[in-house]
Amino acid sequence: MIIVKENQVGMMDDDLPDELNFADALVALQKTGMNLRLPTLEELILVNELFFKNGKGNFKPSFYWTSQLDNYGKVNVYNFAKQKSYTLRAP
Repeated sequence: MIIVKENQVGMMDDDLPDELNFADALVALQKTGMNLRLPTLEELILVNELFFKNGKGNFKPSFYWTSQLDNYGKVNVYNFAKQKSYTLRAP
């Protein structure tokens, strides 16, 4: 999971074993008690440039949630393997 704390983007040492839907990802961050949030799309693109393209990190071949939820219940996600962002309905 990619996280942000006090505007510092980072990666958890161990990625979560299961994929989480948007709501469960928010709950998992809240349970840490560390004032963490999901990254923005821009921050994920930065992580792509700094980590993924340089072979660093343990990225799963799926999408990563952003913190950007629109008024229609859709959220931006990013897929590192495909180097592409998508908009999905948040469950």
